[in-house]
Amino acid sequence: MKKYSDIIKDIETARASMRDTAATEKALDAAALRTAHKSGIAAEIEAARAAYKAAEARYTEECIHNDTVHLKIQILRDNAKNALFSEIIGTICDIWNKYEGKPHGEKTAQKIRDEIKSATGYSVYIGNKYDDAHITVYTRTYFSDFDIAPIWNGEKYPALDCNNKIVKLNPERMRLWYCGEYVENIDEHITAIRAAHAAAIAAEKAFQDACAAYNALTRGNMQHASSREGVKHYII
Repeated sequence: MKKYSDIIKDIETARASMRDTAATEKALDAAALRTAHKSGIAAEIEAARAAYKAAEARYTEECIHNDTVHLKIQILRDNAKNALFSEIIGTICDIWNKYEGKPHGEKTAQKIRDEIKSATGYSVYIGNKYDDAHITVYTRTYFSDFDIAPIWNGEKYPALDCNNKIVKLNPERMRLWYCGEYVENIDEHITAIRAAHAAAIAAEKAFQDACAAYNALTRGNMQHASSREGVKHYII
């Protein structure tokens, strides 16, 4: 896993690689082609047509490139969260655990926040959510603030007990909330995303065709099927 600071640099590099398609899109203007046709000169028509096709191919390539960069940035953002989580979760829990058993009043809460920020550089809020420990890290970078919650094992894992006293937290029990796993090979992952997306579109089309074939056979008050609502498990 890369360091958080290195991933942030990767995000900056990716953002800088975005291409401005405006000029290429402008080159797709068919005015030159129409002008050539008006002249009736074959050489001019062919030259204009070739220029248009070249601009069209370049525009398509630039759009695909930008789409790839967008996908890469989304993956890098989750990678950054994973990296920062692994770098600071131990420190967060260590500082929190120093106050185990103490009431979580305003002064204690602020003292803990100050210590964590001094140690990690980030503002962190710790409390309970739905009776489970909940940690929010405020990053103020390329992605939104992210949350940390316990790994579910069938039992509640609070940061504060019913008397609002601090409960010890084990960093091994904590995980990122609503964040994908770290991706080592981003190019391979993007290829897999596109392949899965194409397969999903094909499956959707096959399902729509199957619904249409079934609906053509139904009569009266028989249940119809739709790609939006699915297929009922009963016909009548």
